[in-house]
Amino acid sequence: MAKSLFAELGLAYIDEFTKISEVYNEKILDLEERVNNLEEVFGIDINDNSSDQQINLSENITCPYCGNDFLVEYDETNHETICPKCNNIIELDWGEFDDM
Repeated sequence: MAKSLFAELGLAYIDEFTKISEVYNEKILDLEERVNNLEEVFGIDINDNSSDQQINLSENITCPYCGNDFLVEYDETNHETICPKCNNIIELDWGEFDDM
């Protein structure tokens, strides 16, 4: 009798784990579908492991000499740029950003 009770208890646990597993699998499939939709919207291919894929960040710069607004690609090694309107050299200070 004890064997049959343990067997029933074991089957009950297996059934419960199966139900939980199915629920989480459905959630994972839903999340994968949502991520795929977001990739399509933003044109991102997360599975692309090529080394030439980079995220380019641009910063809007206002020239202190002529007031011209233009975009500069973020590059921490680049410490100056030239204004496309007045051709003056502008010093870039990217600052230091520490994760806290």
